[in-house]
Amino acid sequence: MSNDLKDILERADPERLADQNLLEICDLVEAMAAVIKSQQATIEQQKIIIDSMETKEWT
Repeated sequence: MSNDLKDILERADPERLADQNLLEICDLVEAMAAVIKSQQATIEQQKIIIDSMETKEWT
């Protein structure tokens, strides 16, 4: 192992890195939840439009 890599590993704070990783994962999960919520709203809007179109076809 190179000396540079040894230095990096010696200075690394595993707890801080773990906390940072958890925060980043939480941010990603929140972003994904927002995308899913947006997609659900779009699907609901599309269902309303389809229902409306189907109703017009029968009248």
